[in-house]
Amino acid sequence: MMKRMLVLVALLAVVSGAQAANMFWVGDYVNGNASADWSTVDSWWDGAADLHVPVASDTALLDSVITGIAVSHMPTVSTSIAGNPDLIFVAWASASAQMNVVDGGWLSAGHTRLGNAIDSVGTLNMTGGYMVSGILEVGYNLIHDAGDGNGPQAVAGGDGVVSMSGNSILHIGTLVFGQENIHYDAGNPLLDGEGAITMADSAWLLVNGDLVADGRAASYVANGWISALDSGQSIDFIYNATDSRTEFTVVPEPMTMAILGLGGLFVSRRRRS
Repeated sequence: MMKRMLVLVALLAVVSGAQAANMFWVGDYVNGNASADWSTVDSWWDGAADLHVPVASDTALLDSVITGIAVSHMPTVSTSIAGNPDLIFVAWASASAQMNVVDGGWLSAGHTRLGNAIDSVGTLNMTGGYMVSGILEVGYNLIHDAGDGNGPQAVAGGDGVVSMSGNSILHIGTLVFGQENIHYDAGNPLLDGEGAITMADSAWLLVNGDLVADGRAASYVANGWISALDSGQSIDFIYNATDSRTEFTVVPEPMTMAILGLGGLFVSRRRRS
């Protein structure tokens, strides 16, 4: 147990900075706590003696493996979370990680990044609930040239996945896909972290600004970066001028729409009779 804590302290030193606290999701890694609920105090740890759910100005770091040991029970947001974190990194240092939002869950963050570590996969799975993020990076690529003659080097970056279903609502200030920032050296990608958002049921994706006028909405859908989970369905998007945001929804397959239309006609006829 002490060895685990010392290693985590070393990891935290790498990301320490001006943030109020860097809070690791540890699940049962440190305290034997098996809870998957985001609001469980014992499931968050700052590497020292502090245990608290990330609040404003904190950074939430989510990994499925810490120092080679699996962290069971990735976090699920099932209630309204107060004091929301400044930053959320999903797959900060491990190959994969996932966070879940379900019915009744509500979470807000200043900046969310899915897929931070090199060749990682960070997943946001929403089967219900509501999440707001000022910036959402679905996939990430970061290159740095230290000026040592070795040229640009890959620093961080992986794939991001958002899966939306049920009545989930995701509201984003600025949406960035990893493939919008792929870096090349002599024609070869140094990092090729990519992102994708899949939608089903009554999921509702909201992005601030007019992505219709500048062509980004059409491009995202045409390239499959935002797509319907079920075959035969498609994605529709409109610009809501009243709320100054672009809205993405799922369009049912034609047969389903026909059945719904016939159902409405049947109800109408019964009422008349």
